[in-house]
Amino acid sequence: QLVSCGSDGVRRWVVATGKGSLVLADPDTKKSRFALGLSGDGRRALAGRGDGTVSVVDLVAGREQLRMPGHRGQVWGAVLSRDGNRGITGGWDGAIHVWNTKDGTRVRSLPNLGDKIRYLALHPDGRLLAAAHVRDNQPATLRIYDLDDGQETCVLAGHEKEITVVAFSPDGKRLLSSSFDGTIRHWDVAKEKELHCLRGHVSWVEGVAFCPDGQRALSCGVDGTFRLWDLRRGVELLCTEPAQGGYLSVTILPDGRHAATTGKDGMV
Repeated sequence: QLVSCGSDGVRRWVVATGKGSLVLADPDTKKSRFALGLSGDGRRALAGRGDGTVSVVDLVAGREQLRMPGHRGQVWGAVLSRDGNRGITGGWDGAIHVWNTKDGTRVRSLPNLGDKIRYLALHPDGRLLAAAHVRDNQPATLRIYDLDDGQETCVLAGHEKEITVVAFSPDGKRLLSSSFDGTIRHWDVAKEKELHCLRGHVSWVEGVAFCPDGQRALSCGVDGTFRLWDLRRGVELLCTEPAQGGYLSVTILPDGRHAATTGKDGMV
């Protein structure tokens, strides 16, 4: 199965048939869903909304379990722990909140630096959080937080414009980040060091994902191309023909052979 979010709400899809169903409708498109996190078993989702609220969604029953207010603006980052009991959200108000998704209480808020939070990624062991901090017309930073104490552990700088997506490698030792500056950057988390700056997209890079082997990555952007990268050498392996409209996100399926994408045309 796949799960997607958009201006109409949250949808669940069956990959084998391509059929989808709306599990959480949002008739007010001004309050679109901008962020989506899934539990490890795929039974629950955390969805961020344009009005600053966050929903815990039961994907099996197809209903909203909880709605949690807390942000003063659009929520663009949302992740769930593997067991689905802890959620973290980040928004345009600069806040990062940690939630108990069983009862909807806020466990902790991380220091607000006044930056917009564009994207969040959770380390495979659930202890570290990577957050894309952006400021209008300024270079963006990638900050790592220890969720046990809420403290920042390091700052990764290099992107000249807004960071769009952040992803941990399967072993949690490395990070990928994509950006409006047209690059993808490959980071060593422990050494707090950039390993490669991958260039090839001719416009904004909207998404990037590690392949299950951790040695390759797939990216997409508004230039309408997908690009496969060798992360050991930092080189491009292939590039698709440009497609009209461009792409907004890419997720690699567990088989390592297929990917799911979203586009500005509303298609998955």
